[in-house]
Amino acid sequence: MKHAYTVLPTIIAVLLLSAACTTAERTPQPEAPLAGSVISDPRLTVVQTDLEGLPDDGAFDTEGGWYLLNFDGARSQTSHDGSTLQVDVILGGPNTWSVQLLQAPVEVRHGVEYEVRFLAWADRRREIEVKVGGSAGRAWAPYNPGEGGDAGGTMVSLTDTPERHSFTFVMTRETDPNARFEFELGKTPGTVYISDVALVATGEREIALSDADIASYVDADWELSWEEEFNEIDRDVWLFEIGNGHTRGIPGWGNAERQYYTDEEQNAFIRDGALVIRALEEERTDQFGRYPYTSARMITEGTMEVQYGRIDVRAKMPIGQGIWPAIWMLGSNLREVGWPESGEIDIMEYLGHEPYTVHGTIHGPGYSGGGGIGASTTLEDSLADDFHVYSIVWDEDLIIWLINDQVYHAVTAEQVENLYNARWVFNQPFYLLLNLAVGGYWPGYPDETTEFPQEMVVDYIRIYERQ
Repeated sequence: MKHAYTVLPTIIAVLLLSAACTTAERTPQPEAPLAGSVISDPRLTVVQTDLEGLPDDGAFDTEGGWYLLNFDGARSQTSHDGSTLQVDVILGGPNTWSVQLLQAPVEVRHGVEYEVRFLAWADRRREIEVKVGGSAGRAWAPYNPGEGGDAGGTMVSLTDTPERHSFTFVMTRETDPNARFEFELGKTPGTVYISDVALVATGEREIALSDADIASYVDADWELSWEEEFNEIDRDVWLFEIGNGHTRGIPGWGNAERQYYTDEEQNAFIRDGALVIRALEEERTDQFGRYPYTSARMITEGTMEVQYGRIDVRAKMPIGQGIWPAIWMLGSNLREVGWPESGEIDIMEYLGHEPYTVHGTIHGPGYSGGGGIGASTTLEDSLADDFHVYSIVWDEDLIIWLINDQVYHAVTAEQVENLYNARWVFNQPFYLLLNLAVGGYWPGYPDETTEFPQEMVVDYIRIYERQ
């Protein structure tokens, strides 16, 4: 996930050409400008600016031009010959997005298929990343999710021979009128040449299940197959993960979280027939560092797993900036294949500073992190004021999310395969996780308004089989 922007050293705006090449012999004669392009322009415009006050959310207007941005000590510069932009990466940064060539805002509409086309080459073989995506307000989501790269977009291999590259994607998220088109050029010093860039709408795609299809699953006959009423914490079922993720090879649990998980009664206990997971503001230290908060993360890995059915969890949420509870599932093959190959189903995620909104998401290969396939819904009542029932209905080729029996999100295997060009990895056993995180890339971090302790209270978990 990309971080918020910091002060930039040098920023140059360049608008690329779509006109025929006139000076570079090695550049193939380009095609006519693409119909419907929102990026190509037959003129050349160069704007010098220091772009003071670049917003932290990364959403800004390049006024139809292209900006070159450098982060984390990276250095680059541009030049042009009247038809082709040359980017000299003098010092690459730690990420592909340490050097960005971008244009914004670009409107990307829900349900529309787009094709990206451009001509590019380099002074030597190299990998670049191309991303059409949101700004920080959308957690830097890539709308063209790829298998690799730091920004979650599409990786492209360049050689010293000019080649035309293209790929398609379907905008599966809500329409974004402030999207960004980015070439991520960082990490490796060298020279990149780019011309004839276009983003073209090629048609609309049906990407939603019908109401009738959803109802046929939700209203099926269900029989209770497993339940956890939390009269006690059954240690034969619930295991506790300890620490901050270092021993699993993911410091901060992969999200820059700040809590230290314990198995102590102060962080997880039974009260009035319900499980309480409590986050406290107290320091812990281990061989990897210091942590200002404690909490708990409980899992059923190796003790209880489920494959398909309906899962209901009745719970009450905490509240506050930087508070991040989740009720979720991971593929039981996690330790063999790793994440996101194992798959992840987020039955419920919630941000403490948005107490009326619930999120449901899946993550898998090619659609993980900020590129997960998810949706949210906002209620009239705060999720911290009372208990609500968070549910999924899960079958071999679909998952449906509900809150209080109201559907707000659905994803099918066909959508993942046809719209994301990715694999559906949810036809295998999964295990459960309950945790209350403090801080992270997505929720941000506690501030002076955040009060401790904070508690997620889980009344029950009930799993049903379809009859």
